[in-house]
Amino acid sequence: GAGVGAGVGEGSAVANESAEMETDLAAYKYRSEALTVHVALKVVYFDFEGRADGQSMKNVLSKIKPQQLILIHGTTADTENMKEFATTTPDFTCSGVYAPLVGQPVAVTREYTIFKARLKDSLVSSLQFTALDDRRLVWLDGVVERIEGQVPVIDALAETQRKSTGHVAVFVGKLLFGAFKDELLRHGIEAVEVNGVMVCAGQVAVKKDVSGSVTIEGPVSEVYYRVRSVLYKQFAIV
Repeated sequence: GAGVGAGVGEGSAVANESAEMETDLAAYKYRSEALTVHVALKVVYFDFEGRADGQSMKNVLSKIKPQQLILIHGTTADTENMKEFATTTPDFTCSGVYAPLVGQPVAVTREYTIFKARLKDSLVSSLQFTALDDRRLVWLDGVVERIEGQVPVIDALAETQRKSTGHVAVFVGKLLFGAFKDELLRHGIEAVEVNGVMVCAGQVAVKKDVSGSVTIEGPVSEVYYRVRSVLYKQFAIV
């Protein structure tokens, strides 16, 4: 009985394997055909853009109350209408409204102590600039030579006029606690912000007030100087 059962089982396995082989060897071919499909739908165009209309823009400007306004990318009529609104509307304290032509530069600085000047090549070669983002800063002591009808020229001070003690360092930039904390961690210094104060390694506190002034407090130690070194790197020092 056992021998018969084994014989039947082996025959079934051979038959199944043969059937699979025949299936795999079945003939087939690919056929390609180009068809034109007519899509049955209706296309509707809406005159709509993600921009504000004239009245909405005026409402926004009335709430923002910009000190200066530059109008671009509008038709001549729309630009003149907006310019009239900005210059005649009561309580709209906009000191300057500009509607420049394409490619026309506009000077909108409000820092009146800034003026254009040219540096002499001999002076530039002696300066050591400090990078801050995409700007280059430098402290400069010089004498201004004014010539009627020309851009003023700044030249170096004479040896007898230069200060032997140099100048007080100026820190330029803005301290961001998030970036400062990341930099501390990269230097192996644990830091946590508590009520607007960055506590570093449980020993040193870095504070920043609303005016932007930064103070560092803590006992004189290796941690203090390491924290101060990282802090200084957040600014451009000139």
